[in-house]
Amino acid sequence: MVDTGIGRRVEEAAGADTAVVGRVAEGGSCGGYVTSLLLSAESLGIAAVPQAAIAMYPDIIRRELGLGEERKIVCGVAFGYRDTGHPVNSFRTTRADIADVVEWYS
Repeated sequence: MVDTGIGRRVEEAAGADTAVVGRVAEGGSCGGYVTSLLLSAESLGIAAVPQAAIAMYPDIIRRELGLGEERKIVCGVAFGYRDTGHPVNSFRTTRADIADVVEWYS
């Protein structure tokens, strides 16, 4: 069992992906990849949750995935089909009105 520290257990996911980069690359360069993965999954009806917490345990992740020290662990993405009946999937946060957080300039 892998507990991400935010109450999600990775073994319950149907699959997982780990974003890793070479030592010379910046972690931010994975942003486009992770965004594309999340949007692609959603377009196929697959729920996906990015998890930055695994980056705090690079030695464990490298050992489990057989990765060398030259690889930097950036984040993980758990994915699977949404269980709409599970209580955790009914949780919703409130959001500020867009006018309260965005200023438009032209």
